[in-house]
Amino acid sequence: MGGDGEALQRLTHLGRRYAAWIRISALPPITVVGVVAAPPRQFLVTVVTLGIVVAVSLAYVVAQFRDGPAWVSMLDAAALASFGLGTKWVVPVEWLAGGKSWLVPLLTASCLAYQYHLPWHRGALFAVLVHGALGIGLALGIPPGAPPFGVISVVWSLAISVLARLLWSLVEWGGRNADSAMAEAAAARTAQRVAAATRADERATAAALHDTAATTLLMVGLDRSLDEEVLRRQARRDLEVLGTFEQRPPEHRDLLSSLRDIAVLGDATLHLQCPPVVPVPGQVAEAVTGAVREALTNVGKHAAATTTTVRVASDEMGTCLEVVVTDDGHGFDTTAVPPTRHGLRRSIQGRMAAVDGYADVQSTIGTGTTITLRWSSCHN
Repeated sequence: MGGDGEALQRLTHLGRRYAAWIRISALPPITVVGVVAAPPRQFLVTVVTLGIVVAVSLAYVVAQFRDGPAWVSMLDAAALASFGLGTKWVVPVEWLAGGKSWLVPLLTASCLAYQYHLPWHRGALFAVLVHGALGIGLALGIPPGAPPFGVISVVWSLAISVLARLLWSLVEWGGRNADSAMAEAAAARTAQRVAAATRADERATAAALHDTAATTLLMVGLDRSLDEEVLRRQARRDLEVLGTFEQRPPEHRDLLSSLRDIAVLGDATLHLQCPPVVPVPGQVAEAVTGAVREALTNVGKHAAATTTTVRVASDEMGTCLEVVVTDDGHGFDTTAVPPTRHGLRRSIQGRMAAVDGYADVQSTIGTGTTITLRWSSCHN
């Protein structure tokens, strides 16, 4: 059972319990009938034999509830087969002459229950063994000249075990199909997670290249009048970002120190309004810093602003964060941004979405731009 799926394991577990309850339901009334029907000359033998069967049955029931070893079922089948062979010593001859035996219901129920928890070959072997012994016992116990109705009932009893095996095989087939479907679904979910992680890495790589080397090279190519020291500092920052891109961010980081490192970007005068310390998770700090960096870069490239303000608000625990970047540039129409421009979509909104944050961009032509970044550990 170690290689079976969860559904098949649960079915096997259920089959064993079902077999135990079948024995619990069948044994008490049949035991009472056997004792009551026993004639005086067979009473002691019947009581002793039933006592042995009850003891073996108790061991069988306990084994099913506790997922016990297979040899308990073998012992049980051997005891029932011996019981069947001794039919003429425990069943009144008058019953046998009329084709009746109180042993048949007990052995039928027991062999039926074997099919619900044993492998098919073992269940079939036990059913044939027990019914064969019962048939021999009935044949030996039937008085001469009496019709063999009891032997015919044994054949029907064996047919019931065969039908039970077929039914349980169909149930197991359904369980295997369920396990196969669950395994395929799990594999699909794993593949989806891997693909999503791969796409996230690709987006992060593209955003990092866009915000660092590509932006710096574009500014140089456009012959922007940049101070050489600022350009060197920006190039050094680009190399540091790309060199540490695959490193895992620290668990917590002070956002203020990260924002100060990028405060030199752009030509506009920058006002940084921030608490003395802003502790946030490392991944959040990276996302917010990258988004603010892109916002300041865009101000320098497109806005023609004279003043930029970065305002940071956070609670003391660093569980809620809001960063607002505003400029007094000429603004733009947010609905007219072409889909091929990835600065806002990937470098700002995409970064914040990757850490379960939110980025809102508000801008109109002639009134400047306001970019609001929000993050909360409660995702509220």
